[in-house]
Amino acid sequence: MNTKFLLGAAIIAAAASGFAAPEITIKSTPELPGKNLISTSDFSKGVLGSWSVNTPANRKFASIDKTEGVGDKMSMKLAGDVASSPNLYHRLRPAVPFKAGEPYYIRYYAKRVGSNPKYRSGGSLAFTMNNGKYRYAQVPEHNAGDSDWAEYDYNGIIPADSKYGTLYMCYYKQTGCTLYDNVEFRHGWAELDISVKGKGLQAIVVRNSVTGTVLKEKINGSEYNKTIKVPAFGSNSVEVLDRTGEVTGKLYPENVDSNVAASDKVIPLTPVKRVIVPPKTTESFTVAMPAMAGKKAYLCFTARLNKKSGIAGYTNALKVKVNGKVLSMNNVVKPGKVIVLKGTPNKKANIANGSSNFIVFYSNVSAPIPQHNRYCPTSVENGNPFDFKLDVTKQLEEGLNTVDFQSGVFLKETKLYLENLHIVIE
Repeated sequence: MNTKFLLGAAIIAAAASGFAAPEITIKSTPELPGKNLISTSDFSKGVLGSWSVNTPANRKFASIDKTEGVGDKMSMKLAGDVASSPNLYHRLRPAVPFKAGEPYYIRYYAKRVGSNPKYRSGGSLAFTMNNGKYRYAQVPEHNAGDSDWAEYDYNGIIPADSKYGTLYMCYYKQTGCTLYDNVEFRHGWAELDISVKGKGLQAIVVRNSVTGTVLKEKINGSEYNKTIKVPAFGSNSVEVLDRTGEVTGKLYPENVDSNVAASDKVIPLTPVKRVIVPPKTTESFTVAMPAMAGKKAYLCFTARLNKKSGIAGYTNALKVKVNGKVLSMNNVVKPGKVIVLKGTPNKKANIANGSSNFIVFYSNVSAPIPQHNRYCPTSVENGNPFDFKLDVTKQLEEGLNTVDFQSGVFLKETKLYLENLHIVIE
């Protein structure tokens, strides 16, 4: 199904009525998403299944928690003990051996309860090469201390040709427990075949929900065909601008890493959940707004500067423009106009500096920062500085509008992660 979204770098004249939207057809080889190599992923059957415990003595630390989970009341539980080092592991056996240089992707939900905040919990990933030796690779890392359910993910590169791999979930010398749910491991590449038919085609953008923008180019004519290489995980948003100024967007596969659902009060800026903005670059969107007499409009999204592990403070990293007008502190509803950190109670930082660059926190996950962490913002409800709500009622107009997100970060490897970009009408 094609869905209407709007995208562009400048306001474009409104379309003549009756102009047909482009038709987008997407196929892939192999079919996406690629196979999840974690056989027992959601624990809905109430068993550990394909997961094993590292030693017989540590079996008492591994179980199924039947009181809570993500989407149901089942999750995998790994209890801690200050004198023990239990782990749960899962063999990763691909149909074809892993190849060096292939991308891989790990994602799961985790919750930590009753833990010692001095130590992190996490995991490990080892690939067994043809000669029997091991090569290790990066996995998501948890923040120290207790935390509610949060989504952790990491995409990396397979370091060597390997017969199989092993994913470990570890909880060494600890107290309390960690719960896990909806565990994924996918890898490899796919060929994405894109076909577009329609009058006055102008531009195309393809965004992968894990790695970011994979294609952005101007086009012309009434037909466009292209095959591109994409990761065999996540989803791909194909967004086509036509001469009316509208963008027809299609998500493939449907319902994988999708943005919030559209309604008469919610207008997504793109079909895909996550947009990644590299340093010193801008991602631009166009949104069609109805008449809003007597109503308010809010630009809502989640923002963080992606970090390998933990919380590492913040910096003024995001500039937002609506119809070319720079948003400032005056537009901020959430996370608040002033940020106060627990570790520096006498220090107050405005949410935006003199150049109207908003504060964004460095983090590996968009979740409330634990109370024990010195970067916990005591001025923000639930200690969550990642959710933004900006009042854009005065900046928006009936018809087509542009919204720009610019990353002001200079560090090469630091990317701005924006999720669930949408406008809410109240």
